[in-house]
Amino acid sequence: MVLSWMLLCSLLPQPAPPFWVLPFAMTPATLSAHVADGAPRVLYQREDWLPRLDELRRTFGRNKEIPPRYELETLLALSHFPALKDTRIRFVTRSRAPISSRPFVWTLLRGRKSLRVYRIGIDESDRFGNSPALLKNMSFNARVGALGHEIAHTDYYETKRWYQFIAIGASFVSRKFHKKFERDTDQRTIEAGLGHQLWLWAREIRGGRVTDNPNSWLDRYYYAPSVIAEQMARLAAYQRLPTPQEALEDEAVR
Repeated sequence: MVLSWMLLCSLLPQPAPPFWVLPFAMTPATLSAHVADGAPRVLYQREDWLPRLDELRRTFGRNKEIPPRYELETLLALSHFPALKDTRIRFVTRSRAPISSRPFVWTLLRGRKSLRVYRIGIDESDRFGNSPALLKNMSFNARVGALGHEIAHTDYYETKRWYQFIAIGASFVSRKFHKKFERDTDQRTIEAGLGHQLWLWAREIRGGRVTDNPNSWLDRYYYAPSVIAEQMARLAAYQRLPTPQEALEDEAVR
C-alpha cells in the first residue's frame, strides 16, 4: 500500500479438491511447466511451491534482494510481472507504512532504466500492533496479492522517465489523483493474473468485509473486494475460474 506523502517525500530529496483447484495445487513434479506463465491462479499454497523455490530464484530472483521470511511469496508475485525480471528491486523490512513502494531517488538520475533501483518496504515493527495490514499477519495467498500490488507500482514506474516522477509526487496532493493512482494499480494487478490474491488481501485488511463502503478510507482510494470481483468478471482470463467468494467458501469447507 503506498501512502501519498511517502512517495512525495521520496521524490524530494483431505477430500478430493474440486476441478478448479487441481491446476493450482499441483504436485512438485508438475510445477515446472507452470512457473512463469503468469496465468491467474485461484490459490497459492506454500507447500505446493516450496519445492520449486530454487527454480523461482533462478527465473525471477535476478537483481532482487528479498528477506528470506517472504522470499517464496515475493517470487510468486514477481512471476506475474515478467517485464521486471532484470529490474533491480530491494525488498526491505523497514517501512513507515505497513507496506510501500517507491524508487531510490538518486538512481533515477543515472540515465538508463537498467541502473534504477526500486524499494519495496515491509514493516516489521510493533508500531501497527496486530494490524491485519501487516504482511506477517496475512495468509500466504493474501501476501502474494499485497506484494503483487506493490510490484505493480514498480511496473508502472518503469514506464516513466525521471522527470515524470516530479509530477507524480506533486500530484499526490490531489485526492482525485491519489484515488486514480491506487485504483489503476489494483487494475494492473488484476490484469497480471493476481485477482484472487488481491481480493483476499483486500478482504483481510478490511477485517472480512467485501462490500464497498463510501465512508471507508480504504474504499475511497482502493478497490473494495466487491469491485475487484467485478473487474475480474470482465476479463476473459478469469471466466473459467470460480469467483473469489466461491473459492473462499470451498476452501472453508475443505
